[in-house]
This record gives sequence, structure tokens and C-alpha cells, in this order.
Amino acid sequence: MDSSSNDSQFRLTLSEVTVEVNNPKDKARTQQEALTYPASFAKPLVVQPGDQLNIAFVLMKAPADATEAAKGVRAHQSFIVFRPQPATDAQAHLGPLVQSFQSTTSGKHRVNLIAGRFSRYFSRQPGAYDVELILGVFGAVTPIRYRLGTIDFDFPLADPTDPAVVDDEAKRAKQRALEGPPDAEYEALPEIVHQFRPAEHMPPVLFSLGYSAVVLLPWPILLALWKWIGIKPTQWPKTPAMLVTHGLFFGGISGFIFLYAAYWIKLRLLQTLAYALPLAIFTALVGRVALSDVAHRRVQATKSE
Repeated sequence: MDSSSNDSQFRLTLSEVTVEVNNPKDKARTQQEALTYPASFAKPLVVQPGDQLNIAFVLMKAPADATEAAKGVRAHQSFIVFRPQPATDAQAHLGPLVQSFQSTTSGKHRVNLIAGRFSRYFSRQPGAYDVELILGVFGAVTPIRYRLGTIDFDFPLADPTDPAVVDDEAKRAKQRALEGPPDAEYEALPEIVHQFRPAEHMPPVLFSLGYSAVVLLPWPILLALWKWIGIKPTQWPKTPAMLVTHGLFFGGISGFIFLYAAYWIKLRLLQTLAYALPLAIFTALVGRVALSDVAHRRVQATKSE
């Protein structure tokens, strides 16, 4: 099983793969297998309490077009997985044993597993385990999934009432709850169909026209009041400069009206204030001049009477 990807510019492979089982106290029990990737070892290895399981290999990165020689590369993600075989219902609840390990920049990897440290796990379900290496490298879309073969863990069956076993089982149950269901239990969910909200009911047209009339009503009232108090063209400013000033003043007031309308329709409060500040300063300045001119002309009219 070679790991390559059409989307990456290189392929991953393994070399110098060796699997060794030894016991420091019994050299005669040493078992060693030299493998050629992606082949698995021919017969199961046997591991007993006190044994050490050593796995060594070199991870190589070679150009996809084979224009350059392969060179060692560090695996950015590396795991060894022990899955009980066959995975019966009694064994499935414990799940696989997954261990991570480190590597060197030259691509040399070594896994040293002291079986005694995992006796709580293997003694609860002794027997044959399928061993797999999972290696990932940045830039390689497809990781290496290398099945080494079968290892038989010959451990005495643990007492399920042992407090240490009970405590370990509780920790593993909590971890499985955090991890969620295995991949095999995931399935396609029903398609999500969006439920769009029905269109809002608009008020009758007559109501809208009536509201608009109420909003616009102050303007004809204002014109009527101006006519009632006797506004005449002769009362307008006499000089062009004052005429422009009065026009700017009324323009500033009208600008506030349009600004209020824009705030009601689309502007936000801070945007409205940003526009209102310079408009207020401008209207205050021209208004001061315009109103001063009105007061001056009223004083002149009073004196002439």
C-alpha cells in the first residue's frame, strides 16, 4: 500500500523497516522481522509481560516524477494503532490503543513499547492485535497507513473487580465519550431544506398615503402662515450677499430635514452625528449673520416710522 497523491509533488515511502520483540531477562525469546514496505510480517509475533516491542523505520520523501533521489523526512503526525482481532462485541467497547511517537529530521523513527506499561489494557483483552502505522507529512494529502501485521499479546486475563482495572476502565470510558462515535457510525444526514419566512404583510395603500399626508402637512401650513403674516418680496434682503446668506441658512435647515429622513431610512446614529456636526456649525454661522440682518432691518423700519 503505497501512499501517493496526485495533488502533491512528492510521494511517501518507508525503508529499513524492522520489528523486534525482546526480553532483557531472556535473550532466547528475541523475535525480529525485517520488512519491505508495504509487506507485512508472515506470522504473528508474541509479546508477553516484561517484553519490549521495538519498531524502527525511515520515512522517505521522493519526487512524484522520480527525477531526484528519495531523502528522509520528519513525520509531522505519527501514530501506532493496536486493534484487537477479531474485534468481538466484548472487545469493541475498549476500543483500539493509539500511541504517538517522535521522529528525527533525518526521517528515522523508532517506537519503543514496554508491554508492562500497558498491562492494564492488554490484560483486559489479551489475544491477537492488528498493528498499523499512520504517518502524515505537510504537503502530502494522503498519509501512510501501513499495516505491519498481527501481534499476539499473551497476557493473563485481568480481574474485572480489581480497583486499578475499574479506575482505568472509567478513564477510558470518559475519553471515549469525549471522542464521540467511531467513524463507522457516522452516516449521511437528511438534506437541509431552508424554510424561508413568508413575506411580511404590508399596510393598506390608503393607510400609507394617509401617513405621508400627515408628514407633509406642516409644509402647506407653513406656507399658509407665511401668507397670513404678510411675507412679501419687498421684505427680502436688499443686497445679493445677504440674499445668499439667507438662502444658505434655509438650505442648512432643509439639510437637517433631509438628514433626519436619511437617518430614518438607512443611516446609523454615529453616521448621522458625523454629518450633523459640520452641518450644525455651518447653519449656526450663516444663521447668525442672516438673523442679525433681519434684526437690523426691523430696527431701521421702526426708526423710519
